[in-house]
Amino acid sequence: MQGYKPFESIHDFLTAVHIYVDEAKQGNTRYVEAAHYCAHVRKDLRQCLIYDSHEPNAKLIGVEYMVSKEVYNSFDPEEQKLWHSHEFAIKSGMLILPKPAGYTDEE
Repeated sequence: MQGYKPFESIHDFLTAVHIYVDEAKQGNTRYVEAAHYCAHVRKDLRQCLIYDSHEPNAKLIGVEYMVSKEVYNSFDPEEQKLWHSHEFAIKSGMLILPKPAGYTDEE
């Protein structure tokens, strides 16, 4: 049996609020909560599968790549337009790192 080897590399999961930026610029705030399941491909690259919830029947709604600021800065300006920073999401509290079921701080 081949198993699900690509999924075995997923070690991070988080919930982030994704805002529809164009609508927000017009004063209309619409968002979607996005459940990210991420694998560290390299030190400076994460690859995330994005679902509409953490539930067993969740729908896959996207794939996202996260790179370090240094990698982003190396992109030409046209490539940079295709990426967005997560700095605001982190500092604003719109990014939540839930603990997996059964996790305890006690060892």
